Amino acid sequence: MAKKNQKSGKIISWVFGGIGLIFFLVGGGLTYTTYGFMENSQPTTGQVISVDTNYSDDGVSYRPTFSFVDVNGNRQQGATFLSSSSYNFAVGSKVDILYDQRDPSSVRLTGWFDTWGFGLIFMVIGGIPMLIAFFIRKRAGTKLPVQTSDPIRDKYVRLESPETAEDHARETNYTPTVRRRR
Repeated sequence: MAKKNQKSGKIISWVFGGIGLIFFLVGGGLTYTTYGFMENSQPTTGQVISVDTNYSDDGVSYRPTFSFVDVNGNRQQGATFLSSSSYNFAVGSKVDILYDQRDPSSVRLTGWFDTWGFGLIFMVIGGIPMLIAFFIRKRAGTKLPVQTSDPIRDKYVRLESPETAEDHARETNYTPTVRRRR
């Protein structure tokens, strides 16, 4: 019975770990993309020129398109990276935005969650199943690989001693002598 529990624990941990790893990698990719965007982004104020409305079973989400002037004085247009229920801006309203200097059509709102949140949510969603998989694997009795070699210990501790029986007897019968000062 214990073997069966270990095997099912391994399978469950691999499934949870695999799903978690996929989400974590997607979140890491989105966060990396956001980092690249932030390296080349420029803040400005944009005017909402249109809002695309998307209806789904979950509700309504909005994706605004902005008109703005870039650092070179050229008029540009760009839509947000994501659509959200909180992006319901009135046409003509002014909103603080970030745009990518390499691709001015790529626009994001200036809030922390609007720029970093999506990727980090995926990373957290991926991290939770990976932790569950770790604890399932630990409980099932299978251990993750552990470093078996320690350079410091190997240098100072001799694990295999070529002692003879005579050496062992001499060391176990050792009586220290004490010298006294005169």
